[in-house]
Amino acid sequence: MSEPLPSGGVSRTEALVVLTLSAVAGGLWSLLVGQDTNWDQRNYHIYSVHAWLTGRTFTDLAPAQIQTWLNPLFYVPSYLLILYTPPLVAGVTTGALSGLNGMLVWILARRLCASYPQSMARWCALWVTVIGVSGSMFLSFVGTTFGECLPPVLAALICITTARGSWPQSDGARLFAAGCCLGFACGVKLTNLVYALGLTTTLLVIWPFVRFRLAHMGAYAAGGAAGFVAGGGYWSAMLWTNFRNPVFPFFNGIFKSPWYEPVNFQDTAYLPESFLRAAFVYPFEWLLGFFRPSNPLFFREPRFAFVAMLLPVALAVALVRLRGNLRREPEGGDSTSARDFWVMSLFFVFSYVFWLTRFGVQRYLLALEVLTGVVLLLSLGRLLRSAREVAVVLALITVASLLWTRATDWGHVPYEASWYGITHAEDPTARTLYIMTGGEPTSYVIPYLPDTARFVRVASNMPLEPVLPLGQRALRIVYQHEGPIRTLSVGAAEHDRERLLRFGLRIEPSTCRSFRSRLDTFWTCALTRMPYSGGAQ
Repeated sequence: MSEPLPSGGVSRTEALVVLTLSAVAGGLWSLLVGQDTNWDQRNYHIYSVHAWLTGRTFTDLAPAQIQTWLNPLFYVPSYLLILYTPPLVAGVTTGALSGLNGMLVWILARRLCASYPQSMARWCALWVTVIGVSGSMFLSFVGTTFGECLPPVLAALICITTARGSWPQSDGARLFAAGCCLGFACGVKLTNLVYALGLTTTLLVIWPFVRFRLAHMGAYAAGGAAGFVAGGGYWSAMLWTNFRNPVFPFFNGIFKSPWYEPVNFQDTAYLPESFLRAAFVYPFEWLLGFFRPSNPLFFREPRFAFVAMLLPVALAVALVRLRGNLRREPEGGDSTSARDFWVMSLFFVFSYVFWLTRFGVQRYLLALEVLTGVVLLLSLGRLLRSAREVAVVLALITVASLLWTRATDWGHVPYEASWYGITHAEDPTARTLYIMTGGEPTSYVIPYLPDTARFVRVASNMPLEPVLPLGQRALRIVYQHEGPIRTLSVGAAEHDRERLLRFGLRIEPSTCRSFRSRLDTFWTCALTRMPYSGGAQ
């Protein structure tokens, strides 16, 4: 391949152009699909930030169900946009922010094309970026409040790849930076642990073949710790102070907080029955639109099938070509290219394995979907003779992917004058205690109710029991409250009458009234306290 591009760098102008185009595309997509109304947003994305900023995280009790205590940091921009800007502005701005991912994929692709002629490097980067930001999950996330925290993962991979020179020259700094990015991603959202484990395992596997020292791995670990503290340290410290579990209520089988049962909560509904079958068959099932069990809603995704067909062949060819230890290879573009191929390929494979064994939830695989174009670029680079051939095949894959992809829809409605359209008049001096019931995502209503109100949820995906510590705290709140007590639910709370009775509360049917949002009809009924003999209050 002639006309080598020695640095693989991206100028500021080039990065700005890509960022602008990606942001415009994201904003237009958000305008096209409408206002986001996903389940998690209505359950905790809005409430958790509101509770944090208003100091009620530990005053209320589980109003957003088990997700009440997840780190709200990533959702702050969405919260501010939804509550303080017109819906159209909020939606389009949120979509435009996704353009950062497109720019990062472009930068990563350009670095990996360092040995390509300049024109071919840009064409390849274009196809890689389009493949990455047009996937079924990525498109479904554009303009939504979902917080998979993709930019730090992509930034970590940019740090770990080589744009110029020999890899060992700046290992310590680059590994520290990569660790910081992944640590931050995990601190903000624990499901990103999949990618931290994937890169860590990759580094351990290639350690014997590259020239970084134990100090470099120490720098990577230190960066991971620093990043986690930056992204989740404050929140984890608050959870530890209140519950003696820094990720409460998750992993309580390890931390054994007295406030919850000593179990490690895990949603097993998405895990495959057979790991080996899923590992090999999932990519082709997604190609055909067989979306269960990894996703509750339909999608059709061809990118993983292309990777499943090309990556194993590229790995086999790379193994055949491997000569001895990488430490004895001459410095140069080919050595650099080989290292980057192995790093990215093994990261992809190991992350996929960890995802499949730990979660199996399609949207937690978002980073790998966005990286499919990168892996295809590197695989084709092992299999084809020239950059031009790579660019042509990537172009064909891009067109096929665009034509075949069908994105998941997590819920959208047309843009109107108000995001939620909640109309509810109540005396702000009443100091009402709302007892929330049911498993529906309803806590988004809380920022629109009086600041003097307080909220306790006794029936949810984390039901409270009067004999357990959190249930006893709920009892104390109920029996020490001075002011009206009312239910708050979507639909009548009659089906939760028995659970309310367990907390000494009885519904007064004649006092029920309703109010609406754009999405739900809420019911609220007066509750009467009965003498409680459980001894917990």
